[in-house]
Amino acid sequence: MEKGADLFVFEEGKKYRIPYHLIKKAVFSSLKKEDLIDIPHSARLQYKLMLLDPVIKAIVDFNELKISVIYNPTEADNHGAKMNVEQLTDFLAQEGVYVNQGSTKNEDYDYYQQFYSYAYSSPRIRKSAPYSYTLEEWKKLEPSFIKKSARADRDKLAKFRSWQNQYLKEKGEADMQSTKKPGFLASLFGLKK
Repeated sequence: MEKGADLFVFEEGKKYRIPYHLIKKAVFSSLKKEDLIDIPHSARLQYKLMLLDPVIKAIVDFNELKISVIYNPTEADNHGAKMNVEQLTDFLAQEGVYVNQGSTKNEDYDYYQQFYSYAYSSPRIRKSAPYSYTLEEWKKLEPSFIKKSARADRDKLAKFRSWQNQYLKEKGEADMQSTKKPGFLASLFGLKK
């Protein structure tokens, strides 16, 4: 991967341009419940953070009293809108959320590896068992369930095809019996001659 204005990655022999290389993630924890007020207020705050141009992703967690913001820093090597952590804390202060600098973490964040790749080709698919089964029980039962559901799908399709053939056969015979076709107005209003 190259740094600078031209940031490219290669996937399956094709070249793709990505907008960012290294960006920052700020995590503000140990917030006061009085600052976040309630869940609707936290949702509005998250929306306002997302409206800022340098912010790529924002999560305001009311239950854990934590705000996570992925943003484009001032020292980034791209042409996008930029901000620093002080501007971010100033914005939060304008919204009534006063952060403690001691509990703030500001770390590097790789856009391609941690954001793009994880979102579009996540490392694993989380498997879960249906209700009332443990994962070990479900691993034993799943192959028979897949066979039964495939058989049921084939039976449903066969039943539909037989109904479809019967319908077309009856419709074809009915069309053959009626030699006169209704006129334009009759067919328009559903009348037969």
